[in-house]
Amino acid sequence: MSIKELFFNLLGEELSKEKFYRKGNKFLKKEGANEYIYNIDGSTGFLSFEPDFAILIESVEDIKKKAWGKSYRKFVSVGRTKRYLLPKEHSDQCWSWTDTEAAVYKAVSKEMQFYHSFLKQYYEQYSNINFLDELLNSEPHEHRVIAYNNIQTSFLAVIVAYLTENSKLPELIPFYKAVVQKFNKEYLPEFEMLEKHLNIKV
Repeated sequence: MSIKELFFNLLGEELSKEKFYRKGNKFLKKEGANEYIYNIDGSTGFLSFEPDFAILIESVEDIKKKAWGKSYRKFVSVGRTKRYLLPKEHSDQCWSWTDTEAAVYKAVSKEMQFYHSFLKQYYEQYSNINFLDELLNSEPHEHRVIAYNNIQTSFLAVIVAYLTENSKLPELIPFYKAVVQKFNKEYLPEFEMLEKHLNIKV
């Protein structure tokens, strides 16, 4: 058995206790209308890896599908790599080494400790649209990123404001449209399609 397969087998055994199942280099868990994703991005030769964590929120993705139609691309609702989730003083925990069998066992133990001390709560908290609306829209900020980049976070912020019936939505739409314009105007058509679908008067 290769080092990589040993790692995936051991981690899979532990994560299966939390109702995750393996699909390729990912571990997935469906809970209600949400799907939690634990993705392993291994370096060449699988000497080390840094996981990223994502959530697909059905109500958020449904709006994207309706707004964008055939141009909808399944991405994630919320998600980041571990380095962006942990405080800087814990940056040494972002990468795990898998260059030896002993390192693999240590890496699996480290990942499960992280899951129970942080990630489990992250999945629960960041799949709650009321929490997301409060986080993103109580004090909107163009550099607050929880969905990989500013663009995806802008889409998310508008959608959760709509789903929670946030009265500030007419003010939020121009703000996030400006964010999209600033960081990558190629996504403006998607933003305008979303704006049109939500039918909010600005």
